[in-house]
Amino acid sequence: MYHDGHVTRAGIAAVIGWITLSATTNPQSPLLTGRQALVQILEQPLPACENALQSVVTKRDDAMFLFRKFREAGWGNVGKEYVLSLNDLADGLRDAAKTRPTGASCERIRLILSDLHTKRKDCEKLGHSRTDIPVEISTNRGRNAVEGLEIFVRWIPAGDHFDTEPKRLKDLSTPARGSVPVPGEFEVFAKDPATGNSTEPERLSIGGTEVFRWALQVGFRDNIQFPK
Repeated sequence: MYHDGHVTRAGIAAVIGWITLSATTNPQSPLLTGRQALVQILEQPLPACENALQSVVTKRDDAMFLFRKFREAGWGNVGKEYVLSLNDLADGLRDAAKTRPTGASCERIRLILSDLHTKRKDCEKLGHSRTDIPVEISTNRGRNAVEGLEIFVRWIPAGDHFDTEPKRLKDLSTPARGSVPVPGEFEVFAKDPATGNSTEPERLSIGGTEVFRWALQVGFRDNIQFPK
């Protein structure tokens, strides 16, 4: 999930100290600016999940990279939806770190840090705070194209500030074309409009290319229905 070759080791001692800091944020605090959200992510202590030290270093490395790039470009140039997604990452990380670590809370933390890393990689390759990322999803059964399916995408870390409902790409497959609002971690599934049956959601890291393209293998089972 993480790309160790890109994790900065400098300053690791200072990062370790952040694990013991106490959180003081208000759960019902107003919408943060992009700068405030990244600072909250940077300063958020993490619980002792598996690979906790690696997670702390990765979080610091990715958040600092984005902070520098956004500061250079001007905080006012960071789009609204991107800022909303940073708010949900900051809130989700805070909430997951509140209690004693569990399998679910540690998985939530890994998801959020993976999303942050995807944003960092997209920024490295294509510039800061991209929104409306073009996607093309083809649908196949084996080597054969399956046409006429609806494709839905959902940003997985979504919370209070970001839409949690799956969104349908504007075209039917194949390929289905459309866009996702920000780079990050998404669930993608296909739905047969004739039967209402859907495929199991597949998790994808969307970002890092001008147009994100993916071949989705589809197999429908009776009575498997996901959000419409």
